Amino acid sequence: MLYPPAEREKEYRRFKKERRNTVLKFILTGMILMIVLYISNHHKSLLENNTKIRKNAYGEGSRRAELVAVTGSDKDSIREEVMIEIPEKQYTLKETETLFVNMLPELEETILAENETLDNVSENLNFVKVLEGYPFRIAWESSCIGVIDLEGIVNTEEIPEKGQIVSVTAEIKYGEFRKEYIFPIRVVPKQKTATEIHHEKLQMAIERSKEETMYDDYFMLPEMIDTTQITWEEKQDNSSVLFLLLFVVAGIVAMLGKNQELHKKLERRNKELLEDYPEIVSKLVLLTGAGMTLRGAFFKIATDYKKKKVAGGCRYAYEEIVYLCNEMDAGVAEAQAYINWGKRCYEREYIKLSMLLVQNLKRGSHRLIDSLQEEVKQAFADKKAAAKRAGEEAGTKLLVPMGLMLLIVMVFIIVPAFSSFGL
Repeated sequence: MLYPPAEREKEYRRFKKERRNTVLKFILTGMILMIVLYISNHHKSLLENNTKIRKNAYGEGSRRAELVAVTGSDKDSIREEVMIEIPEKQYTLKETETLFVNMLPELEETILAENETLDNVSENLNFVKVLEGYPFRIAWESSCIGVIDLEGIVNTEEIPEKGQIVSVTAEIKYGEFRKEYIFPIRVVPKQKTATEIHHEKLQMAIERSKEETMYDDYFMLPEMIDTTQITWEEKQDNSSVLFLLLFVVAGIVAMLGKNQELHKKLERRNKELLEDYPEIVSKLVLLTGAGMTLRGAFFKIATDYKKKKVAGGCRYAYEEIVYLCNEMDAGVAEAQAYINWGKRCYEREYIKLSMLLVQNLKRGSHRLIDSLQEEVKQAFADKKAAAKRAGEEAGTKLLVPMGLMLLIVMVFIIVPAFSSFGL
C-alpha cells in the first residue's frame, strides 16, 4: 500500500475529497459561464414588444437581426430562421454618377442571388432596395409580372423548356438623381417545394415592410402571410448549455485522471518494492550472520534508513520496515508483525519471506541463514531476469525509429546514385 495503515484511511478520505472538489470546480465553472452567456444574450435583445427593431441612425450603417419566424397557431405553426438586413436612416451629382457606374456590376451580381448568370435564372432574384456601400434607393419594374414580380420572386410554372426572356428595369434614385438600367433575364423552368413558397412569401412580406417603414424609426415586422398570422421570436444562442456539458465532461475526465494517477503511484510503489527486495534480504543475511537476532536486524535496517532518509528520499520498502518495527514496539507479536508486513507489501516475494521468517521463529533459527542465502540468490536471479526483460522491451520499442533512420539513410544514398545515372 502507498501509506501505513494508521494513515491509510485519512489519506483515502483526502484523495476522495480532492477528486470530488476537482469535479465540482469544473461543473461550477460551467454553470457560471452558462449563466453569464444566458444573461448576456437576453440583455442585448433587438426586439421591442416582439414586433419592432430600432434602426441605426444615418451614417452608422445597417444592422442585422437574426430572428425566428413562427407562422400560424401553436399546433400548426411553422418556424423559420430569418436573417434580416435593416438599412440605416442618405454626394455632388458627379460623385453620384461615379457611384452609379461602379455600382452596376455589383448590382448585377447581387440580384443573381443563388443563380449563376442572368441567362439561366430559376431561383428567386434578389431585388434589393438598397445596395450596401451605396446611397441609392432602387425600385424595380418587370416586363412580365407573372414571371418575375417586383419583389424578385420567379414563377417558373408556365415557362417553356427553352426559357423566356424578361426585361427587368432598375430605377435607381438618390435625391434628385434618377437613372434606369435594363437587365435582360432568361428564366428557365424549376419546381418549387412548399417550404420554398412559404419562404418566398415571408421574404416578400419583409421587403414590403422595409419599403413601408423606410423613413420610420422602427422596422415593423410583418404580422400576416396571406391569411396566416406571424409571431416573431428572437433566436437564442444555446452555447451556454454546451459550456455546462463541456465542463461536466471535463470534470469526469479529471476524476478519471485522478484515478489513473493513483494507479500509477501504486505501480511505481510495487516496482520500487521489487527493486529493493534483494538489498533487504542481503542485509538480513549479513546482520543475522554477524550474530544479530532477526528482530534486531530489522531494527538496525530501520535505524540506518531513517538516518539516510533526508538525503536519499522515501523508499516504500523501508517505510514498511519502519512500520514493522513500530508494530513490534507497540506490543504486536513478532510473528504476527512479520505476517502483517508481508500482507502490506502485497508482493509475492515479501509474502514468501514473511512466511519463511515466521516458520524459522516456530522451528528455531538454526537454518535461517541458509534459507535467507537461498532467497538472496533467487532474488538477484529474478532481478537479473527482470532487467533482461526490460532491455528486450526497450529494444523492441527502438526498432521502429531505427528502421526509419535506416530508410532515411538509404534514401540519402540511393537518390543521388540514381540521379548521377540520369534516372
